[in-house]
Amino acid sequence: MKRLTFPIVGGLFQVLIIVLFALLADYGDHAVPRHRRVGSSSNTNETKKLEVNNIGMYYPMFMDVHVMIFFGFPYLLSFFKRFSYCGVAYAFFGAALSAQWGILMSGIFGSLIYGEPHIQVNILSITSADFTAAVALIAYCSTLGYCSTLQLIVISFFLPIFYAINEIVLFNYLQVTDPGGCMLVHAFGAYYGLAFCKVLYRKDSTETTKAEPSYNSDLFSLIGSILLWIYWPSFNSVFGAPDYVTQHRIVINTYLGLASSAVVVFLVSSAVNKEGKITMAHVQNATLAGGVAVGTASSMMMYPWGALLVGSIGGAVSTLGFQFVSPFLVRHLKINDVAGIHNLHGMPGIIGAVAGAIIAAQAEHEAYGYEGLYDVFGARAPVANSTEFYKLQSLGVTFTPGEGRSAKRQGLFQLAGVGATVGIAVIGGLVNGFIARLRIFDPPKQHQLYDDADFFNLPDGKESYSTMEFIMTKLGCNSDKNTNENPEKNEQEKEELMKDK
Repeated sequence: MKRLTFPIVGGLFQVLIIVLFALLADYGDHAVPRHRRVGSSSNTNETKKLEVNNIGMYYPMFMDVHVMIFFGFPYLLSFFKRFSYCGVAYAFFGAALSAQWGILMSGIFGSLIYGEPHIQVNILSITSADFTAAVALIAYCSTLGYCSTLQLIVISFFLPIFYAINEIVLFNYLQVTDPGGCMLVHAFGAYYGLAFCKVLYRKDSTETTKAEPSYNSDLFSLIGSILLWIYWPSFNSVFGAPDYVTQHRIVINTYLGLASSAVVVFLVSSAVNKEGKITMAHVQNATLAGGVAVGTASSMMMYPWGALLVGSIGGAVSTLGFQFVSPFLVRHLKINDVAGIHNLHGMPGIIGAVAGAIIAAQAEHEAYGYEGLYDVFGARAPVANSTEFYKLQSLGVTFTPGEGRSAKRQGLFQLAGVGATVGIAVIGGLVNGFIARLRIFDPPKQHQLYDDADFFNLPDGKESYSTMEFIMTKLGCNSDKNTNENPEKNEQEKEELMKDK
């Protein structure tokens, strides 16, 4: 019966998703005939005028993001020598599950509670779903190798709920600017994941040589990293349309931030190594930190030199984090962040959010133009029917009324977004962790840590492991030890193993 737990729980979750889609969701206006569009007359074909279908506007960059989430990210997680199957495949599974649930949660909190008749499923909502999946993978990979499939389902259920709440707080109430997701994606995913893995901490997950890479697994992980690096400008800029001036600026700033961080990582990695060698884990991860760090400010006038500077800082801090901060977290805080999400997403995300707040506090219409300024900072537009509102209208400026915030006030709201994000993430991660650690969610046994053998049909047991390694793994023996601490138990398990064979 135990072997059916995963199919049953996962199947029930998928059925729940299908039922809720049937009850709450429908195609968006751009995907239905005229007479079915929201606001259309039920008796005639006269409908509200709809702008040009936006599939052509968003689909190219959506596909870039889609490749990142379902190809680049999973391959980045293939670095463990005995857990590559699980690293890639579980990321695929978790992303697909959380993306579906994310459409529902974002739709409920962002549409239905505000009176919309249904959740509109369109190119924008499925792009947002990929962002939700990215956050879920960030949180999950903090416990890569010691998180079971059932615990992954628990993450895929709870995280999109807290993510949707944070999204509403950031964009509906605080009205921050965060196109690249320093707060929404990276900081939230990182601190949710750190809180989650703090609760799931187990000492034996830090004491095995199976939690190590091989030459080939590192190479595959690097391929995933380079693919993410290439497509990152699309991730930051996909929601910049239809303001193509801002979107163009996002692409440029992200490109420069990534390039500078890639160079700095190689330099810092060599500098902190006693032999002057470069650490592959730094190259696989910290080279992406520049894209994270410029995320919030990428739509702002940070100027090319500013993008290079922020990207360089992000790359350097991320590399130093892998070298010094990760060991500190394990030794003193009992946080075994195996994938280094704090170094790639957490610290660079906070750096980027703070940089965005500083730049936002200096933003004025002389640099952006009125329309450009209000496209980036919607809350800074004049209040409806105010003197400034009528003045700008008389000048022919096109904008949506806002709150009339000053530059410094907008900067303070940006900082408030950082605090809100970290707070919601930590609370959500702790709640998720305490639920996931329950025994009913089948936490991995010691011999299952960082090991594909109990979760996948391997092509050939001898292909991945020697016969002795395979048997020792199945018996739960630590390969670091030459002594058998419990010979009677292992003899019994060996007999059971032979019966299974």
